[in-house]
Amino acid sequence: MKKLTLLLLVMIMLGTAVLTQSTAHDPLRPSNNPTGLSSIKKNARNFLDCSVTLTRGSNLSGSWVIEFMGSSGSYQYSFYNRTITVPSGTYTVGIHQAGSSSGNYSFSGSVCTLNYSASGSSALFNNVPCTCGAGSFSVN
Repeated sequence: MKKLTLLLLVMIMLGTAVLTQSTAHDPLRPSNNPTGLSSIKKNARNFLDCSVTLTRGSNLSGSWVIEFMGSSGSYQYSFYNRTITVPSGTYTVGIHQAGSSSGNYSFSGSVCTLNYSASGSSALFNNVPCTCGAGSFSVN
């Protein structure tokens, strides 16, 4: 009986040691992370967004559009004075008047310390890295 009790006690201790080791090194497990996994995901999502300020000159008429086209998806926004949020990524950015466009306009942008400029009836900027958190585009 003593041998059986000793064997049972050793098995329980061994099982507890293995269970402790398997959960001790999991930093995303809620019991090891006082803030919980949902807080990590929330903070990661905020970091992944890029705020882009749009400025439209007062001399422009009609509706204007800015499009972000990349491997993570395509996003289209009405272009007027405001700040938009774009998921982090590298994009081809197009700015154009909705419908047909004529005339000569000045386009400029600055994202992640890179500057962009163009003139014409529309603009297309390639390899725009929306990865640093902020940027801006304007049309006049």
